[in-house]
Amino acid sequence: MIIVHATPRTGGVSLRQVVKGLGLKVDHAHYLANRYYYQRKPNVNGRINKIGRENVKIISTVRDPIARNLSEYWRLESIDRSGKPPTEMRIKRGLNKKSGTHAEKFYAFIDHYRQHHFIGSELIPFWGINVFAKPFNPPWQIYDDRLLLIRTEDLTEHGLKALSVFLGVEIALDEMPKLNTGPDKREPINLTVAYKTAMYQDGLFPQKFYSEEEIECFKSKW
Repeated sequence: MIIVHATPRTGGVSLRQVVKGLGLKVDHAHYLANRYYYQRKPNVNGRINKIGRENVKIISTVRDPIARNLSEYWRLESIDRSGKPPTEMRIKRGLNKKSGTHAEKFYAFIDHYRQHHFIGSELIPFWGINVFAKPFNPPWQIYDDRLLLIRTEDLTEHGLKALSVFLGVEIALDEMPKLNTGPDKREPINLTVAYKTAMYQDGLFPQKFYSEEEIECFKSKW
């Protein structure tokens, strides 16, 4: 069994599409524990329980946390503008409300530590693989022959190679597909220094997966 188990807006849809294109059965889930109960997939949990977690091949990702948070905001904002009825999740988080500037809604309604929580409270305890306690050699790392962890920023250049090595198959694609990328045109949101400091000072994530120079580049970008 293969599963793409990753935070939303980090490239999981593209990875799943590549694996599916190989003729392999692959599941895709954001959450398998209880934190975001409305995004759990009990059928996936059932299949995992049948074969045992130790027999599952896991593919996961990490991404610059601010890039991920902004991507999630603009994705949800574009859905709201589409006229589709708001989902239960968006109502709970207030994302169906139209009032306020983009900056105000971004700060108020996005779970800014969602990726931090995913790694520490979902990925590590669910699979029993402590990625914080093991070396990570960019752009990707395989843990215990069971978990492939790759940085979203490196998917285009290294994603296909990482999947090929991890799954032990040849992949006859010229480039990694870019799916579910959200709207192209986005208004700038001015982020405060305090916010940027908070997102990058965790001590474990993102420092475990990005160098100091890379983190400084992220800060200057936003």
